[in-house]
Amino acid sequence: MSLSPMVIVNILGDHKYSGLPGAIFLIVGALVTPFAVRGIEKYGATFTLRVALLTGISGALFAYIGHSQHSSVYLLVGLGLMGATGAVVVLSRAVVTEILPPKKQANAMATIMLGAVAGGLLSPIFYKLTSHSHASIELSWLYVAMFFALGLTFLTKSMALKIKKAKEEILLERTQQSERIVTKQTMPNKGLSTFVLLIGVLGHAVMLSIMSISGHVMHDSQIEISLIYYAMGIHFVGMFGSMPVAAFLYRNLRFKRSIFISLFLYIITIYLYSQSHLAISFFFSLWLLGAAWSICFLSVSLKLSEVSIVENRIRIIARHDILASLMGILLTLVSGVTYTENGKEGLLFLILLILLTMLTLITIYSIRERIKFRIEES
Repeated sequence: MSLSPMVIVNILGDHKYSGLPGAIFLIVGALVTPFAVRGIEKYGATFTLRVALLTGISGALFAYIGHSQHSSVYLLVGLGLMGATGAVVVLSRAVVTEILPPKKQANAMATIMLGAVAGGLLSPIFYKLTSHSHASIELSWLYVAMFFALGLTFLTKSMALKIKKAKEEILLERTQQSERIVTKQTMPNKGLSTFVLLIGVLGHAVMLSIMSISGHVMHDSQIEISLIYYAMGIHFVGMFGSMPVAAFLYRNLRFKRSIFISLFLYIITIYLYSQSHLAISFFFSLWLLGAAWSICFLSVSLKLSEVSIVENRIRIIARHDILASLMGILLTLVSGVTYTENGKEGLLFLILLILLTMLTLITIYSIRERIKFRIEES
């Protein structure tokens, strides 16, 4: 993904299309998510992931052909197919809430997302390769196909049976609880899930809008393009490399405090970003942005699994992913216009308004949860 804006601009010869690959990637991912939910429910997570990874392999091959043949159509089709794969892989985190007890869910979900650190580390490496040879950047798509193929090797039949067995054991343990306890735990939390979902959607949109516009901001600050790719790699490491920390915070501080920490990090990021003119300051700001998103994303995912009934869990998490992608695209477009018209100050003011909305939502959530707790006690 980090290389695709440069490729599409090279093919079409116009910088205004640089955001097109990211938009295609996210839109297709959002459109595919409902079908992925049906696939997981009907055929199981293992089968659905196999289909997704095969789709990703074909997408990488399409991108390779599009790049080598100078065809924007093939390239964008390939990115769309890889976007579908990415959406299914991220959605698969919901499965851990069905096959693992609550104490192990945070670490398991963090481990799933931790795999994306490789992308952050490989991005600058790929750029180094591509900066010396035009053929090298074409080969990077084949490397992506190889990574998808490597993922397929882990999805064996024995793993599918283990997942099925673990799911049955957890389901049996849950059905042994009385109907009174199940109702008490699930139904009152239904209204709170809306606040949790909105917090997650806005947090993701903030991260995506800043990340998407950072290339332009850094370029306007006279920072070399090679350093911009390093900055994006550092950002991805912050996003996914911070997952174990996010899991630790959720296990020990739970949802509300984790979200407050995430908001605090977002605000620090905005301040540092506003003062950034050198590459090193952008590096730190984007890493911190990734860490803030990591805490918010994992906390929201785990909380949504807690406040929803088992049968609707994957659907609710999928709804979060769809809305987060669409809101991210919308805010990215608005941020681009805002930055063009009002500069960095206007962009950051817009982001601060979104963060203020998140703060309002988590405050209302805290009040409603406290009222609910008092009612249950009485």
